[in-house]
Amino acid sequence: WVSTKGPLTNAGVLATALSIGFSFGFCSLIGVPYVSIVGVMPYLIAGLGVDDMFLILSAWKDVGMQDSIERHIGLTFKRAATGITITSLTDLIAFLVGATTPFPSVRYFCIYTGIAVIVCYLNQIFFF
Repeated sequence: WVSTKGPLTNAGVLATALSIGFSFGFCSLIGVPYVSIVGVMPYLIAGLGVDDMFLILSAWKDVGMQDSIERHIGLTFKRAATGITITSLTDLIAFLVGATTPFPSVRYFCIYTGIAVIVCYLNQIFFF
């Protein structure tokens, strides 16, 4: 099933959706208030997840068929992991800086989104 891109794309979308759900659940658990601007967060994380997925699938295609699936996946992540890490790290830094603002609604939004960025990165790495 790994020779087609459909299941890989579905796994990427699922990884993104799980990170959004985790962020809402974890922030609720630790007592971060929900404010209306947090409703935008799923769209930002979906964009980040689709970008990560695009990088992985592009690298998957560029690597070409290998003798074993383990080697193919290893070479794919060798090509894609740098781009995924850089985009996720810069987004995380931006939201960590935003979490220090004195404006409560911006701070809560940045906490929700920063957690979702971390989990989305981990999901993209471990789902594939």
